Amino acid sequence: MKSILALVFSITVFALPVKSQQLALVRNIGDFVTHCEPRRQIDSIDVFEAIEIGQCIGISNALSQWLYTNCAFEAPVPDFFKANISQVRVGQRQQAMWNWARENPDVWDRPLTGLTMPIVDLWPCE
Repeated sequence: MKSILALVFSITVFALPVKSQQLALVRNIGDFVTHCEPRRQIDSIDVFEAIEIGQCIGISNALSQWLYTNCAFEAPVPDFFKANISQVRVGQRQQAMWNWARENPDVWDRPLTGLTMPIVDLWPCE
């Protein structure tokens, strides 16, 4: 049964028309500003928007969790690599990153790891 479901899923995904201009990879802070504005409502989206939303949430969550892991396990790293996000929702973190990035266009060409700055500032490891 599982293999039948996997086959149906694979056929469905690969049968979708792929339009390369709709699949935007978020590679730097500027791309994050362009493609990752937090959305309040997600009523009717297509597969490309779903991929974009998932990519953006994944970026903000991965960076935040990295900072939290360093904090929780008292990693021997500088404090700017630590944050306590234990009580902070994913949407709040993504919004904080997006707001900071939008307000700092001078860093748009830098790697995504720069998005950790607002998280560390707002929720320091204490």
